[in-house]
Amino acid sequence: MSGLQVIALLEFLKGLTVLTAGLGFLEFLHYRAQHVGEHFLAHAGLNAHHQIPKPLAQYISGITEQNIHLLAIGIIAYCFMRWLEAFGLWREKAWAQWLGILSGGIYLPYEFYELIFHFSWIKVLITLVNIAIVVYLVRTREQKRV
Repeated sequence: MSGLQVIALLEFLKGLTVLTAGLGFLEFLHYRAQHVGEHFLAHAGLNAHHQIPKPLAQYISGITEQNIHLLAIGIIAYCFMRWLEAFGLWREKAWAQWLGILSGGIYLPYEFYELIFHFSWIKVLITLVNIAIVVYLVRTREQKRV
């Protein structure tokens, strides 16, 4: 398996993860999330009117059907982009390498910000993997030009 195919597999799995989590979240929102949340809080022995859960309950109650549709469109668009990139990388297409460089590189400033202000070792790992992927894709593109 080539390096591009390993990255393609990773991109496919990222899309699948977002799709699975997104569908679960949409299903949760669709079936009266506030009621489920209040039941969970009561089961956990927490007061639904306590200062910590209250903003969450207010946020959930403010979610409209239009917001749910926009979220669904965003999930589908993200999955489409990840799977399009995975398909192209698996077939070692130049456009997919450029898409990977752009889509991986666009996250780096945010990842650096998160490392500076909200440090965690998992964020270090994610950032290093993302840097390695972008560098690999850039080098692969440079080798093809020579």
